[in-house]
Amino acid sequence: MLFKARRKAALLIGCFTTVLAFTWCGSANGQIKPVVSSDLRVAGLPADAFTRNSYKECPYQYFGYWSVEWLDAQRLLVAFNTSSDCAVKDGLLAGSLRLATFDVQGNMLHSADTAYDAGNGIGVRIIRHGGIWIGPRQTVIVEVPSPHLKTLPHSHDRVLAFSDELIQIQEIDSDDHVRIGDGIHLAHLAGVSPDRQRVLFWTASHEKTRERTCLSYANVPMTNAEACSPQDLDSIDPKPDMDVVPKGYEFGAFPGASTDGLRSSVFAVKNESAFCELFGKFCPSKGRLVVFETNTKRALIKKGLPLDGRAALSLDGGRLAVLEQNRLKIFVVP
Repeated sequence: MLFKARRKAALLIGCFTTVLAFTWCGSANGQIKPVVSSDLRVAGLPADAFTRNSYKECPYQYFGYWSVEWLDAQRLLVAFNTSSDCAVKDGLLAGSLRLATFDVQGNMLHSADTAYDAGNGIGVRIIRHGGIWIGPRQTVIVEVPSPHLKTLPHSHDRVLAFSDELIQIQEIDSDDHVRIGDGIHLAHLAGVSPDRQRVLFWTASHEKTRERTCLSYANVPMTNAEACSPQDLDSIDPKPDMDVVPKGYEFGAFPGASTDGLRSSVFAVKNESAFCELFGKFCPSKGRLVVFETNTKRALIKKGLPLDGRAALSLDGGRLAVLEQNRLKIFVVP
């Protein structure tokens, strides 16, 4: 799912927790129930990941992953950090990302772990799409941002590529290696095209103007780049359908659309405060997701979800996967 850019991103202190939320009953006859509900703690999610009730219990924030994507019609990818994403005291933390695939019955198929530098508890990198993409031929593309701290001189931005069975097949150094204090570097991974056929990178073609040059890879491992238009970089994030955003709400995230274009979804937030933008895990408010028919705008599912939820609409538009608290849930779209 795609996230709206955070207005507070320049503060460098929030997680990328904006969120995806989803599912209630499209026919308004009561709350729809999941056909699958799997406890992710069995797959390695920390037991205390959702036990903290307030920001005061965990004031120092670290970079982490929390994402769900459909690999294909029968398999899902879930990404989460097995390391902590917050602490009572600051200090350097070694992060650990776990990737896991599941079938539509909720059974885990494959898993892989990779280490990363989670930061020092003071600033958190905010990256596009939560850092997880599905690329050509169901490959998994992972952005691993460095905190760019003087105390971690050998840490750098990376892009990792995995097969659909979560075997790592490539690592790319995407850092510009121009270090100016403890600042953010340019992340050269732009993302994956909406049809999942190309992995797009950008590079600054002019040092002062930062004019962008687009590079495209249709195969993984990514070795032979093809030229692409800078407009391709802007087409990664679909334009939201504002007609289905509930009154009084604002667009928050895009949980996906069916490949035939007949079904889509939108996540909306209401009166989102700066605190909730930065620390969704500790925010009591919820958003609203709408899964709808694109032609008629008829709502098929509506649901409130906490701001630390995640969701993805399947490629055929028939299922909705949701990460809520410790669980992976799968709903059938009516």
